[in-house]
Amino acid sequence: KERECEDCGKVILSRDGMRRHKMSHSGVKKAECKTCGKSFSRPSHLQLHIKRMHGTSRPFVCVICGQAFALQFDLNHHVRVVHDSKKPEGNIESSEELFACGECNLVIEARCISEHQEIHSAEK
Repeated sequence: KERECEDCGKVILSRDGMRRHKMSHSGVKKAECKTCGKSFSRPSHLQLHIKRMHGTSRPFVCVICGQAFALQFDLNHHVRVVHDSKKPEGNIESSEELFACGECNLVIEARCISEHQEIHSAEK
């Protein structure tokens, strides 16, 4: 049975999924990055953060512009958003605003821009 989050309106498909999603609203962040100190509500989000922000392996390379990514998902997202002329698919809702990073011109969902900009803060 589908359930709608009372806090943000996101539709979740399972009771367990809703329980995990609610953690994102609780403010409780038990998983902390040992490199930069950023905290996450779920250990899996911490692992993705470590790969994206602190990992050196970027095996997924855009054949159009050469930008490299740590995760296949991020490359797929990049190609859809930056290079496809059609409406982005997947996790981007039609109402989701997109922003271009002022440092690297990466086009990214509004909700992700702060985390992305940490890459540039770490470089300085």
